Amino acid sequence: MLQLVRWGLLALLIACWVVHPAFAAPLEGHWTFDQIGDTSATDSSGNTRDAALQNSAAMVAGGQLGGALSLSNASTDHARVTGYTGVAGNAERTISAWIRPADANPTARGVISWGTNSTGERYTVRLDNGNSGRLRAEFSGGARHDNVATPDLWDGNWHHIAVSMPTGANRNGHDLYIDGALVASNNSGNNVTINTNTDSDVLIGARTLAANTAELPFNGLIDDTAIFSQELTAGEIGGLYNLAVETELQYNAGQANELLTIHEDGMGSVEIDGLLWEFADGLNTGVGVVAGQDGEFALQLDPSGSGVVSSLAVVPEPASIAIWSLLGMGLVGFGYYRRRLRR
Repeated sequence: MLQLVRWGLLALLIACWVVHPAFAAPLEGHWTFDQIGDTSATDSSGNTRDAALQNSAAMVAGGQLGGALSLSNASTDHARVTGYTGVAGNAERTISAWIRPADANPTARGVISWGTNSTGERYTVRLDNGNSGRLRAEFSGGARHDNVATPDLWDGNWHHIAVSMPTGANRNGHDLYIDGALVASNNSGNNVTINTNTDSDVLIGARTLAANTAELPFNGLIDDTAIFSQELTAGEIGGLYNLAVETELQYNAGQANELLTIHEDGMGSVEIDGLLWEFADGLNTGVGVVAGQDGEFALQLDPSGSGVVSSLAVVPEPASIAIWSLLGMGLVGFGYYRRRLRR
């Protein structure tokens, strides 16, 4: 009888089998801006750091991935993550966002910001008013910006931007990315030591002027914005971009983060929209590049050839679950019946 009960329980476990996702990497906050018409943007990281829309800011259709945050510089529109003051001190971090500026010419516009307007204590990612709208990471007293004319961030198209910082970095230690590619960078001001203050909430679509006061408002659309408490590699940032633009996938930063976690763990699997992703070695698709079609994709994430691969997920259908459950209960009942007959 005991043995049959064990078989029945095993059948039930098989019936309830699901693919368990890996533990999420340090995603501090993730805002997809898909809550069209609402006045608060939900934080999809699970940390409940929702962003309240300010002034005439609105979530609208037409984003790179679903909805987008629509902002006008006329009324200092932005979104405020009340109670969340960002990554502090000199800890590692990465900022990722999709932007579509509406200005006809390069203009200084804030994308994300927090901290205090004192040397090294404010952390801002914004657009500069230099050649072709340079991407700029600035820290009150010093800044790092790209020095390339292409891609032009003001061409009316969506562009992915990212800034990464290792632990303990100063101004010179930052890397800037546009559309998944590392761009050549120059410095301005002093090579300040980063010591980000936590006196101000995170602002999306503006730069922090003083405690919870906004300036340099963005003009246009911002989508799929994320803060990581980790320095993402060039391959990982390339993956963020390419997973989003692959038409069969169109993964946001949160979904991409699940794949990055599997890679960092060197094990595990996760099911996303009907595809089963697993860790893999020996890839040769190009670092940060997504290759494949029809549900079978490969994403190489480092030069050694490791990354993740996908296949069509096979998950028990409801009818199959019911059959396995009935089988398990039947085995238990049959064992009990035989036991009674022997008596």
